[in-house]
Amino acid sequence: MPADMMQSMEALSKTGLWNQIYKVGHLAYMIRWFVPFMYYCREAVSKPQIHNFLSTVSSQSALALGVAGFCWGGGHVTKLCWDHEKTPSGKRLVDCGFAAHPSFVTYPGDIENIRLPYSCAAASIDPQMSAENAKQTEEILKAKTAKLKDQGVEHEFVMYEGAHHGFAVRADEDNVKEAEQGKQAETQVSFLVSVMRIVTDSSRAIDLLTDFVVRRSSGSRDGLRTRLHRRLYRRDSADHKVLFT
Repeated sequence: MPADMMQSMEALSKTGLWNQIYKVGHLAYMIRWFVPFMYYCREAVSKPQIHNFLSTVSSQSALALGVAGFCWGGGHVTKLCWDHEKTPSGKRLVDCGFAAHPSFVTYPGDIENIRLPYSCAAASIDPQMSAENAKQTEEILKAKTAKLKDQGVEHEFVMYEGAHHGFAVRADEDNVKEAEQGKQAETQVSFLVSVMRIVTDSSRAIDLLTDFVVRRSSGSRDGLRTRLHRRLYRRDSADHKVLFT
């Protein structure tokens, strides 16, 4: 979907007579893009692709694998952290997850089912996560952490006041506060890395991802590997490394 969808989503939260009139146009614009998106990216289509990819990466290496998802991807991350599905060899698909302003999440059930380390960056202005949903999520994750911290399972919930849905990946750079909040949300991945305490080989991880994608596309291996170096979240220390994709 186009980046300016975020402007239309923000417009729907504004008040005032003229804004109510403008909302009609914004809503029509969103429907124009949202309906095809819901068809082509529905769970029946996207879930098998995501799981096959993660199963391939996970089964071919001993790396700890973390996933990061934004908006509808955050919903997938939340469910992956249920730890319900395994690779054909019985290994976990993922070891931890980060979700920013997640969509298509059922509250409180989807949060209660989380079993793996999970970090959530929430926007206070988000039609996909109401104030009550946010409160439930925070309380559930805190209770889980208190119960399972000694077993190495911790969770994190951070509310970004004044931020709109999409701030962590498509923040309005003219809005200095929201742009900074988007950068702050990225640092939450470090929380999961510190929780995992697993040594991994980041270069090997990039090779695996590169080979997987190149086999299914006509892209350049060297060019893709360079882009992955830039995109993967890593913490380069001797005893805290985990791959995020």
